[in-house]
Amino acid sequence: MDTEVTYNLFRQGRDPAIVCAVPNDKPVPRFIRGPAWIFESTMALGVDSEAGFDPTLAQAAANANGFYLFVSSRLPEVSREATAIELRAAA
Repeated sequence: MDTEVTYNLFRQGRDPAIVCAVPNDKPVPRFIRGPAWIFESTMALGVDSEAGFDPTLAQAAANANGFYLFVSSRLPEVSREATAIELRAAA
C-alpha cells in the first residue's frame, strides 16, 4: 500500500530562499534544530508544491541524506523585520 509522502519544510533564517524539506518519516537533522532554521509548514506531494521543489530530487536526496535542500523562488509571508528581530533574540 502506497502512503502519501509529506515533507516538513524549514526555512533558513538569514536567507529565507533556502528551504530544507524533511520527509515526515525521517528524523529532523541536527543542523535544523538550532535557532537558524524556522519551521514553516508541511507539504504533501502533488497537493501544494513549494516553488523550486523537485519531487524526484527530493526522494533521491531524502533516501541518501534524510533531507532535501533547495532554493525556493517564493519567499515566506513573514516580514524581513520580524525575521531580523527573531535572529537578534536568538543571538
